[in-house]
Amino acid sequence: MVEIINTDSEDIKIELKKFFKSKIGMSFWEKLKRPSVSSDKDFLALCFHKSLAGCALLEPEPEIERIILNVYIYPDFRKCGYGNLLLKKALERGKDLKVRKIHVNVGSYNKAAREFLLKQ
Repeated sequence: MVEIINTDSEDIKIELKKFFKSKIGMSFWEKLKRPSVSSDKDFLALCFHKSLAGCALLEPEPEIERIILNVYIYPDFRKCGYGNLLLKKALERGKDLKVRKIHVNVGSYNKAAREFLLKQ
């Protein structure tokens, strides 16, 4: 069973703590502290049988009607449609915020993410 939860979920708190201590997770953690980011609405954790499969962080920029989307899917869970699921939830949040643009952060080294976005 796959579900999207927020940072308050007891089921996955330990895995989220481990994630936020990783290199990628620290980047998410720093962005999560920004005043425009709501931890309960803008951070999505993808949970698969009580294991963290990936997450997404949205950084709203309402003054320019844009959100910046940061997504990370653990390698074992890639190519399973989970990126699509997080992207769909991000688009729903974008509609709630009435944004006109979504900027997706993708590192130049991240071939999987670039290939995924090209297919969208």
